[in-house]
Amino acid sequence: MSFRSHILVVAHQADVAEQLSSWVDAAGYEVSRANSFASGKARLTAGSSAGPASGRGAAPDIDLVIAEVKLGDYNGLHLALRAKSIGIPAIVIGHPDLALEREAAMLGATYLPGMPTQDELLAAVRALVGREPAAVPSSRNGVSGGDAEGPGRSQAAHLR
Repeated sequence: MSFRSHILVVAHQADVAEQLSSWVDAAGYEVSRANSFASGKARLTAGSSAGPASGRGAAPDIDLVIAEVKLGDYNGLHLALRAKSIGIPAIVIGHPDLALEREAAMLGATYLPGMPTQDELLAAVRALVGREPAAVPSSRNGVSGGDAEGPGRSQAAHLR
C-alpha cells in the first residue's frame, strides 16, 4: 500500500488556491483545500476526537499546511501556530515582509515571500514533509475540500 502525504492548502483567493493545489497534486501529493482561516482550522481539528494516528493530537491525515498570509480576520501565521500545536509543519505565503518572515521563523513555519514558483514551493514541501510523494497517479480532479471557491480572476500577481 502506498502512502501519499496529505497537504492542506488554505487560500482566500481562488486562483491562488487552484495554482498551489494543482502544483502539489501534480507532484503526487494528496491535496485538500479550505478558503478561510475558519475552514482551515476546522479541517485541522476535525481529527482530534478520532485520536492520534501518528502521535499527533489532531488531523492525523494531514502532513503539511500551506496557507496564504491574508485569510481575513486571522492570518496564515495563526493557522501555522494552530498546526504547530498539533505537530504539523506549515508553509505561509505572502508579500515580502521581514516582520512576517521573523514571526514565521519563530513559529517554526517556512515563509515564502511573494508567489513562489512551482519548484520553490515543491522544494519547501519536500523539506518539511521529509519524503517524496508516493508513486500513485494523481487524479488531477482529486483535490478535495467542499468549501473551496470556484475559479476567479487571476489575483496571484499581487503576491509578487
